[in-house]
Amino acid sequence: MKKVVVLLLSGVFVFLGAGSADAQGGLDPWGEPNYGELNLRAGFTPDPFTLEMTSGGSNRVSDFLNGSECRGYVTSTPDLRLNWQGNSSQLRIFFLAEDDTTMVVRTPDGRWYCSDDSYETLHPTALFNNPSTGDY
Repeated sequence: MKKVVVLLLSGVFVFLGAGSADAQGGLDPWGEPNYGELNLRAGFTPDPFTLEMTSGGSNRVSDFLNGSECRGYVTSTPDLRLNWQGNSSQLRIFFLAEDDTTMVVRTPDGRWYCSDDSYETLHPTALFNNPSTGDY
């Protein structure tokens, strides 16, 4: 398990790779989140909004995201459920971790995105342009 700081903010970065539309390998996106639920609206403050949590789990990411080069392990339920509201040009989610960390995000339309390393660091980042309202 790795302690991480999750930062949610609007900003300018590139989007990372997408995986299959349906969960596989025992992931339950509707399960009780390990660190609760968060409601954010476009224009939220403070920006960035930060949370501390511990990452890791027993489900190997490459077992359920077909074609993904992401490596790492996640729990079967989400660590955090983000309910996003409002209109914004971008929503960026990233981790600052002590060790190499992988992030998996399911969008409101059911797509799965995975980020392992980004911007020549071991920190994962996901950027959603014109993010849809709903649960991430």
